[in-house]
Amino acid sequence: MSCRRVTAGSRSIRTGASAPAWNALPMMTTDWSSTALATDDPDLIYLHGFRSAPASEKARELDAWLHESGYRGQWFIPQLATTPAGVEAQLAGLIEEAPGSGPGLIGSSLGGFFAMVMAERYGLPAVLINPAAHPYRLMEESLGEHTNLYTGESFHVTEEHVHQLKAMDPGVLSHPERLMVLLETGDETLDYRQAAERFTASKLVVHEGGNHRYTRFRQELPMMMDFLRRGVSPQ
Repeated sequence: MSCRRVTAGSRSIRTGASAPAWNALPMMTTDWSSTALATDDPDLIYLHGFRSAPASEKARELDAWLHESGYRGQWFIPQLATTPAGVEAQLAGLIEEAPGSGPGLIGSSLGGFFAMVMAERYGLPAVLINPAAHPYRLMEESLGEHTNLYTGESFHVTEEHVHQLKAMDPGVLSHPERLMVLLETGDETLDYRQAAERFTASKLVVHEGGNHRYTRFRQELPMMMDFLRRGVSPQ
């Protein structure tokens, strides 16, 4: 697999050429288009959750909605790496190569944590859907072998991965208003109260009922896009 180097801060990071899916789920590339249309629609990166993939229901719903609505921005729905450090490198490469003022981010569950990290680091707007507020606490209880629910790939969660997640956490956010956080109290996987407590200074939307998947995802996509559209502006 061919790789190229990009720089994030003082670190040299490698990002593989086969990682993300580009504007259509089967298509794999890491290149932002140099001939993108002039549009107010922000470019997007969607980040799936733990053991998930671009083939997940939410990822496919998002991809279908963007096509059906005539969305004029560019979007990536990448298959994220199986280690936090790998995800960090992957996203740094995508974001630093993005045109204009950078993409908006949408992240679900563990992907919501990664979206928060990158939004803080690069000054981007992000929508977090039932996010893992402190994923390293959960990972400490999930050490060992796991299987991706969609790809069938097996991988291990180790103590090193827990340390990587802790190191990525920015702590107190410098611009919490850049985040929209969508929660459902019926989340059976994560305690929504942890995210509600962490993101009190962000645009917080809490719905009664629902589940971890977030049952209102498709109907609230216009609201999410409006938030990201207002958040992506020239630097």
